[in-house]
Amino acid sequence: MKPEEAFEIAARYRERFGVKLGFIVSLRKSVQEMFDRLQLNPDFILVLNTSKHYLWKLKRIREAYEGEVVAYLVIATERSVKHMQGRITSIMYPEGEALDLAGKLSSEGLVDGILVSAPGDDEALERVARRLKRYGEWGR
Repeated sequence: MKPEEAFEIAARYRERFGVKLGFIVSLRKSVQEMFDRLQLNPDFILVLNTSKHYLWKLKRIREAYEGEVVAYLVIATERSVKHMQGRITSIMYPEGEALDLAGKLSSEGLVDGILVSAPGDDEALERVARRLKRYGEWGR
């Protein structure tokens, strides 16, 4: 089933139960592909592959889309890289780089929130999450 088909089915639950509907949007896709998906007007999008290289795409999304934008950042530690062993295609960042990128996303108003993970390394996840809370209201 295509995401757009699933969205149409789930939209019935939105109306009936007040469920928020969203999509995953990869910044590796073309701008046209991303905008085609946004035409369904989801409540939120989870943005994968956020990087300084793709900030221009995130700015375009922010200009055209009024829903919530949440960036997904994956923390690369020795444990998390070993744990994933090539099973993840998203960009992974060392803690410092992830925090720098999060600060830029926050200060430029490009996202409403950040979802962070450090697969297999709960200590790193906790450290980064605590520091991310300082970047804005959405971090509470």
